[in-house]
Amino acid sequence: INAEYMGETLAPGQTGAITIDSNEDRQMAMQHFMKFRSQSLRLEFAHLYAPLEAIPFNKVGNHVYELYPNVMREHTMCLCSVFVKEGGVMLRVGSLVRLTNSSESLQILIEVRNSESFVVPLESGASTSLPLSSAHNCSIRVRPHGEWEWSDSVPMGFINSTSPVNPASISRHLACKHANPTKLYHYSLQCKVTMLTHSGQSRQIFELQLGAPFIFQNIMDVPLGMRILTDVQNELKVLARTEVPRGEFWKVHSVNPEQDLKLSIKIPEHDYTVPEFFHNGTRHKLRLASSLQAFDVQSRILDIDLENTVEDGVRTVTVFTPYWLVNTSGLDLIFSSKDYATLSGQSGMHIKRVHEGLRPLMSHTRYVRVRVHNSTASKEFDVSTVGVKGAVYFDDDAERTETRRRYELGVSISLAAGRFNRTKVVTFVPRYVVVSYLRVGLEVSQVNSNEIVVLEAGARSVFHWPDHTQDLLMRLRLQTPSCPWSSGFSISDLADFVTQLRDWDAEQMHMLRVELKEAGNTIFILVTHEDERSCPYRLRNHLRANVVYSQKNGHHTEVLHCGKETPYAWDSPSAEKLLMIQIDGDPMAQPRPMKLDRLKSYSPFKLSNGTLVYMSVVADGPTRILTFSPVPDPNWKVYFRDHRKALKTKKKRRNDTNIPAEPAALPPPDDLAMIVNLRGIGVSVINSVPSELLYLYVDSVELDYRASSVNNRLGLTVKHLQIDNQTDFPMHPTLLQPVPKSPPPPFFQLSICKSTSNPSIDYYTYFSLLIQAISLSTDEGFIMKLLGFAQELEFSAKTDDSSPCQSLDTVQFSERIIYLGGTNSIAWSLPYSVLKSADVVSKGVQIKSDPNVIAKGMKDVYVIPCRLCEPAVLLEKIREYTRAAKARQRERPLER
Repeated sequence: INAEYMGETLAPGQTGAITIDSNEDRQMAMQHFMKFRSQSLRLEFAHLYAPLEAIPFNKVGNHVYELYPNVMREHTMCLCSVFVKEGGVMLRVGSLVRLTNSSESLQILIEVRNSESFVVPLESGASTSLPLSSAHNCSIRVRPHGEWEWSDSVPMGFINSTSPVNPASISRHLACKHANPTKLYHYSLQCKVTMLTHSGQSRQIFELQLGAPFIFQNIMDVPLGMRILTDVQNELKVLARTEVPRGEFWKVHSVNPEQDLKLSIKIPEHDYTVPEFFHNGTRHKLRLASSLQAFDVQSRILDIDLENTVEDGVRTVTVFTPYWLVNTSGLDLIFSSKDYATLSGQSGMHIKRVHEGLRPLMSHTRYVRVRVHNSTASKEFDVSTVGVKGAVYFDDDAERTETRRRYELGVSISLAAGRFNRTKVVTFVPRYVVVSYLRVGLEVSQVNSNEIVVLEAGARSVFHWPDHTQDLLMRLRLQTPSCPWSSGFSISDLADFVTQLRDWDAEQMHMLRVELKEAGNTIFILVTHEDERSCPYRLRNHLRANVVYSQKNGHHTEVLHCGKETPYAWDSPSAEKLLMIQIDGDPMAQPRPMKLDRLKSYSPFKLSNGTLVYMSVVADGPTRILTFSPVPDPNWKVYFRDHRKALKTKKKRRNDTNIPAEPAALPPPDDLAMIVNLRGIGVSVINSVPSELLYLYVDSVELDYRASSVNNRLGLTVKHLQIDNQTDFPMHPTLLQPVPKSPPPPFFQLSICKSTSNPSIDYYTYFSLLIQAISLSTDEGFIMKLLGFAQELEFSAKTDDSSPCQSLDTVQFSERIIYLGGTNSIAWSLPYSVLKSADVVSKGVQIKSDPNVIAKGMKDVYVIPCRLCEPAVLLEKIREYTRAAKARQRERPLER
C-alpha cells in the first residue's frame, strides 16, 4: 500500500491477514486503521499479468477488473469481492467461474490447455475458483475419495452458452467407475449465471454446482424405508435402498439419472407402497407420482405426499404426510371418519398417548371423529383449516358401559415448524385441568355425582365430567373431616370468583379463590387460599343489634353480632349476587336486599326502639365494606362535602376567569435520573452477494428516565426516521419517511408514568404514544431483492422429539395485576406507493385509523376496578376524553 506495508505473497486458496501494530494509545491506533481503510490495494499475479491498481478497501461489494497479460496471452477478468467479516474487511480474489461442492468431499482434476494439470481437494460445502488464465479454456474431472477412477472430462466451454434468463438450461452428468464394474458413482454438474454491473458494464458470473443427482428428504415424524427401482425386462430391480431418519436427507450417487426410476416407501406398521415413477430419465412421456398410498395390517390407507422438484440439475423428492395427530390428552384416542371406522397410522385400535413415543399419521380425510374405547364418537370436525381452536366432546356409550362420563378435549390446528411446514399438526389436549395451590388436599367433583378427584397439595389433574346427564357444574371442598362441599359453579366461562366453605365442626370459614385461565386450548382451574385482608367483601356491625344475613336463595344463614366484623364471599357465585339482611328490631318483615358491588350510601331507617340505621358500601383497596352504623359514615360525609365544594368552585371559575388558579403541589425529588441523547443510529442491510439493500437512519434519539418515591417516568422521543433504498438505480431512493410538515414534529413520542405506591400492583397513571404519518414508496425490483434476502436467512428447524404443544406440567401463570389510569393516542396515516414496472404506477392510497381506538371502549369507572382474564388490563379511572370520543358517546351510548 505504501512504505509502511510491504505486502506478502498468497498461494491459490491461501488466506493472509494485514494487521496494524501500534505502540501508541487506542485512539491513535484507530486513526491508523481508518487511514488504512481509506487507501487502496495493489495486486500482482506472479508476473503473468499487469498489476491491478487502486482496489478499494472501503467499498463493499463485487468488482470486476480486466487483467492484461505481460506476454502473449488473452486478457481475462478478475472478480474482487469486498465484505465485512469478523470485525475486519475481507477481500476475496478469484475468477468469474466458481465451483461449489454440495456433495460429500471429493477431488477435482483441472486440466489446463497447453499447461500442467493439478488436483484440488474440495470438502463438502466448500467452493473454489477456476484458474484466471483458463477459466473458459480448461476441463475438469471429479472422483470421490477411495478406489474410484476419474470421471469423463467436461470442458468448461459449455458455460459460454448458459443463458442468464434460464440459468438451469445447462447441466452435465458425470460418472466415476470403480474396480467393481457393477458400481458407479454419479454426479450432476449444473451452471448458474448472474449478471453484475460494474463501472457501467454488465459482466456474467458463473457458478458451477456439483452434487448428487437425487436428494430425498424425510419430513415425516417417523423413519422411512426407501427403495429406488427400475424396470429391467418387465421386472422390477432394486437399485438402492436405505432407512432415512425423521427430518434427514438421503443423497443418492449410485443411481444413473439417465433411466426411468420408481420409488417405494415403507413406514412403521405399514407395508411398502406400490412403486410409482418419480424420475423421467429417458425423456419419454411419463406421469410422475404426486402421492403414494400405504396399507397397514388392517388394510387401512395412509396417504403419503411427494413434492418432486428439479433445481440446479438435482431432483429433490420431499416425502411428507398431510397431517400429524398429536395426542397429549392423557387418553387412548380412536380416530375415525365417514369412510373408515379407524384411520390409518393408529397402533392397533388406539392412538397411544404421546409419552408412549408414537405420533400417529393420517390420510387426506378432512373431516374426523374422535372417541375412546366404549364411547360414542364425537361430531365430525374439519382439520384442514390452520389456526382454528375449539373443543370437541363425546360420551360413554350406554349400550357398552354403565358409566355416563363426558370427555371434553381441546383441538388446535397449526403448521409444523421449519421444514416440516407442509404438514398440519392437529393437537388434542385436555379441556379442563384443575391446579391446586393449597397447603392441604383438595377434592373436586361434579354436582350430584359420587366420583371424586383428589389432588394433593400443589398438584394438578385432568378433569372430565362423570355424568353428562346431570348439570355440568363443578364443586370442591378441602380434604378435612368436616368440610362441606361448595355450591356448584360453571367452568365454561373465564370468570374469577371467591367462594367460602364453612367447617361447622371446627368452627372455621375457609375462603378459596377460583381463577379460570386459558393457556393454549386448555382451561386451567386454579384454586388458592384467599387472604382475609384482600377478601372481596367485609361486613361491619357498629349497631347494638345483631344482623342476620344470607345470599338470596341461599341455604346458609349467619348472624353478625353487634360490634363485630367478618369477611364475606358469595356462597353460590353462579346465583344472583344479592345480600339479604335482617336486623333485630327492624319493622320491615322481609329481609332487605343489598348490592355489595355498588358503592353508595343507603337511606337511613328506624328500628322499633327508635335507633337510626345508616348503611353504606365503601371501598378499601379491592375490598368492598358494608357498614351498619347508628351514625352517618364519615367517609361518605367528607366525600359529599368535597364533591359539593368542587362543583361550586368549578361553576364559580366558569363564570369568573379572574380567580387565580391554585398553586400546584411540588413533585417529590427524583431518586434516580438517567438521560440518554443519541445524535443518530444507522443500520445498513447487506446481502450475501455482497450488495447493500437498504439503510435505516434514526435521528436524535432522546431517552429520559426518572424514578422517585411516588412514581417512575419514562420518555422516549425520536425526531426523524428514514429508510433509503440502496440498490442500483432505484425508482424510489427513499423507501419510508414521515410525511413532511412545517415545522417538522417529532416522529415518535412515548410517555409512561407508573405509580410505585404498591409494589405488587402495576399501576400506570399515564400512557401516551404519538406517531406521525408515514409515506412508503417502493418498486417491484426492490421487493424481489428483499424477498431473496429473506430466503437467504437460515432458520434452524426443530428436529427433536419434543411435542409441538406445551406440556401441561410446565404452564405457569403470572399473578401480577395491571392498572391503567389514562391513555393518549393520535391519528396516523400510511400513504404508500408501489411501482410494479417502469410504465405502471399505482396511485397512492391513504389509510387512516380511528383516532380514538383506545378511548372508544372506555368509560368512567368510579367503583372498584373489575378483574379481567389474564393478561389483565384493569381500568381504574379515565379522566379525559377527546372531543371526538365525547361526540360519539352522545350519538351512540357505549355499553358497559
